[in-house]
Amino acid sequence: MTGHANPFTVVALCALLSSASAAMAADVSPVADPDIARLVREVSPARLENTVRTLAGFGTRHSLSAADDPKRGVGAARRWIKATLDRCAAESGGRLKVEFDEFVQEPSPRVPKPAPLVNVVATLEGVDPVAKARTLVVSGHYDSMCSNVMNAECDAPGANDDASGTAVAMELACVFARSRFPATLVFMAVAGV
Repeated sequence: MTGHANPFTVVALCALLSSASAAMAADVSPVADPDIARLVREVSPARLENTVRTLAGFGTRHSLSAADDPKRGVGAARRWIKATLDRCAAESGGRLKVEFDEFVQEPSPRVPKPAPLVNVVATLEGVDPVAKARTLVVSGHYDSMCSNVMNAECDAPGANDDASGTAVAMELACVFARSRFPATLVFMAVAGV
């Protein structure tokens, strides 16, 4: 985040992340701000669960797993993430911009040879001419790995590491794309090793 965040945006992000689950699971008094309350109501536990289950269903999302398999591996997962966010972008009237951020990871202890990695980035540009220069980022990593971190082929569904974080970033991108915010919001599903 650069600069000072708009209080509404920060409160909305915090409210969604910290109280959405609790508000839906228990009888919690409503949030005082009606805009925040509306955003919290729009978060769907069913969509969150579906996203986690779908990501876990790719078998593995190890960053060095198959990039071209249509049903298994990191490539299938990132294409599904982008397609899902593209649908949300279409529903936003195109205000949400979705793209792949591709780069090459040079060899390291977990990367035996140069490897292409791809983040999925959804950007909702702020509407205030001055405030839109500020950026708030919500991210989850969509990669997963089994206990042998060098094994890119073993099953590693990664529901909690980190399909759940990716699901939150995706859900917020889709929910927030229906509203207008002064600052720019970036929602990322990042690859890692």
